[in-house]
Amino acid sequence: MTLRKYLKVAAMHWELRMVYRVNAILETSGNLLTMLVTLALWLFAFHRVGGESIGGYTESQMVSYLIIAGLITSTLWHTSQGDSIISAIRHGRISKYFVKPISLTVNHFIAQTVDHLLRFAWSILAIFVFLFAFGIPIPYAVDLSQIPLFCLFFILAIGIQYLVFYNAALLAFWMEEVWGITFTIRVLADIAAGAFIPLALFAPFWQRVFDFLPFKYIISIPVNTLLGRVPAHEVLPALLGSVVWLIVFAILTKITWVRGVRHYSAVGG
Repeated sequence: MTLRKYLKVAAMHWELRMVYRVNAILETSGNLLTMLVTLALWLFAFHRVGGESIGGYTESQMVSYLIIAGLITSTLWHTSQGDSIISAIRHGRISKYFVKPISLTVNHFIAQTVDHLLRFAWSILAIFVFLFAFGIPIPYAVDLSQIPLFCLFFILAIGIQYLVFYNAALLAFWMEEVWGITFTIRVLADIAAGAFIPLALFAPFWQRVFDFLPFKYIISIPVNTLLGRVPAHEVLPALLGSVVWLIVFAILTKITWVRGVRHYSAVGG
């Protein structure tokens, strides 16, 4: 019965996404165009150094890294991250979830997952169209044996990314405007996750800083795993790191929600 309930909620959100699909498609295309500009700059850099490796990445590996990172970014990242939660809190619409048989957290996660599926499907198509249109050869630097491990890392990345922005959105219980915080997190995540520049190319100090943040588990670790650049002895610590961050944010979500509801008072329509 519970599964049927969640499937109905997912179907409802899918129908809603189909109504407003152009929004998601345009934003996804914008993210991919940003990736293409970054890709063009790196290709120019490789041509300037005569095709040698940069930061331990060959040209094929760098192109593969940026394409996969762009796919993840265009699938998971969007400008309205958490806006529906912020709006529901601000306008008092979360009150209905206190009596509904499905929690706001679960409902929002299903909505985000459906949105990710639409963005992922369009991203796959758009990447091939863009690469063909700009005459960029599709590289082959992926270690096929690492695909199952990449999928595991990617599932954990979805959870971490969701909970990071969900917790930021829950700050609306105490703050009038949260958009600035979510935008700042988005910018920080782009850098600290290695969306445009592999973390190995940063100075040692910044690499140590990024090691203390959860964002590398969203892009850098999964992508480097798929490229076969994560040594076998580092795989288990990376998996444990992903799980630990997921648990930390899950606990933080519970604490923030409980305290937020205590602070909450319904106003508006």
